[in-house]
Amino acid sequence: MIDRDNAKEVKGAIGMPSVIRVGDRLAMLYDGAPGENFGHMGRGICLAWLKLPLVPPTE
Repeated sequence: MIDRDNAKEVKGAIGMPSVIRVGDRLAMLYDGAPGENFGHMGRGICLAWLKLPLVPPTE
């Protein structure tokens, strides 16, 4: 999951995820607002890599 705890540049709003499989990983593209911004302006496109297979977190 991409959220404010693991996205270094984005601490505000995160949305519009799209994924593309690249070998044994997923490229996840999403838009995010820099810093603590929760608005809809000034957002950028970000990229995260997720290893496959996806494993749900354990509590």
